Amino acid sequence: MRMKRYAVIHGPSGKYLPPKPSQAGTATKMELGAEPRLFRNVRNAVCAARWWCKGVTGYVDDGFDFDLMTTPKPERKLSELFVISVHLMVSKNKWRRKVIPEE
Repeated sequence: MRMKRYAVIHGPSGKYLPPKPSQAGTATKMELGAEPRLFRNVRNAVCAARWWCKGVTGYVDDGFDFDLMTTPKPERKLSELFVISVHLMVSKNKWRRKVIPEE
């Protein structure tokens, strides 16, 4: 079975937009890396690239309510990001499990 997905790559460095952390998609520790975040369609990949370029987004507690705040990251440029297609192939080969005998 083959699947087509999309990833965002940084042209100058060749690094990918990394997988989303559990809480926020543009968190502070979300720096470009070797492991790509995969998207189902091009639109989702472009939206993620735009949000990442805007900066670090998170919630701020003002004592009464939670507000969404974005801290700009001017070094992140949308013009340096590209959406590429990634083809995944799922194989139905039998997996062998090595059983370690108990002592």
